[in-house]
Amino acid sequence: MTTLVVGATGKTGRPLVEQLLGKSHKVHVIVRSSHTNKRGQTTVS
Repeated sequence: MTTLVVGATGKTGRPLVEQLLGKSHKVHVIVRSSHTNKRGQTTVS
């Protein structure tokens, strides 16, 4: 089975992806990109 997980690095998405992969499912993920600003803080967009 192939599954798309939106928010795969979040509180719910991360364990879900791990569980799906553990059951040999094919997983596609969508995550927000992050970058470091001038103050050294990581932000997501």
